[in-house]
Amino acid sequence: MKKLYSIDNRDLDYKAFIYVDSIRNGMAFGGCRFAPTVTEEEVTQLAQCMSLKLAPHGLPVGGAKGGLAVDPKNPKIFEILADFASQMKPLLSETVVLGKDLGASNEMMDHI
Repeated sequence: MKKLYSIDNRDLDYKAFIYVDSIRNGMAFGGCRFAPTVTEEEVTQLAQCMSLKLAPHGLPVGGAKGGLAVDPKNPKIFEILADFASQMKPLLSETVVLGKDLGASNEMMDHI
């Protein structure tokens, strides 16, 4: 299942992407990065790399990657994260697990 999920929220001025490259045992894993320059192409390529990194180790999950095109120091970051989590809730609660990546803090990830 290769699929790109995206958000373009003009009110909060951010874009976000989750690319699911592969699913194993109903799950996909990857990091979530935060930078103004994040693109869907970057997230797609990194998700493909996650699949390649996980497969040789026999891990029971597929590869995915998340990215928000936003400055992680944006004063509205927690409002943005709430919107992102709400819009991606079905995916994040059933299939994709996102870990900390570029620009992310533990506190930010706790809000997803």
